[in-house]
Amino acid sequence: MLTCNTGALSGKLIGFDVWKNQQMELKVAVLKNENCPSCAKKLYPNLSYDGQLKTAILCGRNTVQFRQPTHQVIHFEQLVNNLEKNTKLTLFSNPYLVSFQTDTYRVVIFKDGRTLIHGTKDIQEAKKIYYQYVG
Repeated sequence: MLTCNTGALSGKLIGFDVWKNQQMELKVAVLKNENCPSCAKKLYPNLSYDGQLKTAILCGRNTVQFRQPTHQVIHFEQLVNNLEKNTKLTLFSNPYLVSFQTDTYRVVIFKDGRTLIHGTKDIQEAKKIYYQYVG
């Protein structure tokens, strides 16, 4: 809104494909969910510091730790089911944690969502593994 002329706004998201000479319009108002804090109250909890995944390199252990934001819950049983589908993983689980070994890393996921990636001190490398298996 460069001109501050809110009365001229169409309420549509307009996209152009210049290669195919096509135009797309999407009415944004129909996508608004009154139960969503971002849509209704303009709150963005996942962008706040408290909503971020916390990382720490554990001293002397060649391990990166991830902690879930306090307001998110990890679906432990669903995670175990998804990991069991990957036949390349050596998987161990009990009511408190899931542990598996990849070619390079050992990953331990606790029921509260805390995750340890053993085998690296590089946070970016550990994030790739975390998002690949934990999500």
